[in-house]
Amino acid sequence: MLFPGSIKRSEIKPQFNLAYVVVALNILIYIMANLIFPVWPSTKSTDQLQNKNFDMAVAQMYIQTLDPIEEKDVADLSLEQIATQALKDHRFWGRIETFPFSGDQVQIAKMRALITDVRKEYLSSVQYQFGLGSTQTSPWAWVTYQFTHYSFFHLLGNLVFIFLVITYLEKTIDTLTIISVYVLGGIGGGIAFLLLNLDGNLSVIGASGSLCALMAFLMVVKKNETMPWTYFFAPVPRGFGEIYLPAFLIFPIFLIADFTAVLYTPGGVTSSIAHSAHIGGTITGLVLGVGYLVHVFFRSKSAAHRVLGDHDRFNELF
Repeated sequence: MLFPGSIKRSEIKPQFNLAYVVVALNILIYIMANLIFPVWPSTKSTDQLQNKNFDMAVAQMYIQTLDPIEEKDVADLSLEQIATQALKDHRFWGRIETFPFSGDQVQIAKMRALITDVRKEYLSSVQYQFGLGSTQTSPWAWVTYQFTHYSFFHLLGNLVFIFLVITYLEKTIDTLTIISVYVLGGIGGGIAFLLLNLDGNLSVIGASGSLCALMAFLMVVKKNETMPWTYFFAPVPRGFGEIYLPAFLIFPIFLIADFTAVLYTPGGVTSSIAHSAHIGGTITGLVLGVGYLVHVFFRSKSAAHRVLGDHDRFNELF
């Protein structure tokens, strides 16, 4: 695997190691959240949701609640895909108890009970309490969702990238700027997710939007510069280390995949990955990166004018 950034700290170490703080904060919130809130869905519900009979029954029920135009949108989907979409659609969750479904009423009653139980589990889950969603967005959710994760592997995957990228950025970029990119990138990712997930009921959680913003920011700030990339193939000699590649490779290797995914999944979510949030974070990071370069340019230009002005005043004195 190839990761942008370096695990090696610079010779001049920053007084405040932001990379460690961000990683520790994400781990702490993950542990606390999972101690307080139950895992969603529960093992029992998961077993029932993965049953093929469930897919068929729920898909048929869901199609009955759709208008003719929406039926065309799901016509080419498999039963499993339709059932998955049904579980994400807040309208279906709201109609499940009262809609006059036709078909096997015993099976329909079972599905009603199951989905009602799954919904109750969801309302007490970490994803609902800390996540950002189209049906229950709170002011603090814009920040809390950026530090909450679905699973340990979801957390680990994000933190490896976050640690490497922030560790590298800290060598040349001030702490406040990096924090701003992280938080604003997460907010930008949240906006994109909500805009492209109008019918979804499931909230988004994870630092992926913030991570994409950091990578996009790094790519813009470094542009064509050669930067270190950390590679890991195996825990053996020469199986891991660093190589130097251009910074712009961040886009084709990591970021372009999300743009492609959203073209094929307009809802923005596939297999619990909020591609739309990644795109929002990426765009935010690009804008912040350009803004940072403009700021540096004018700051350096102003400094040069001050130097010239001091030089002219010196000549006047002598």
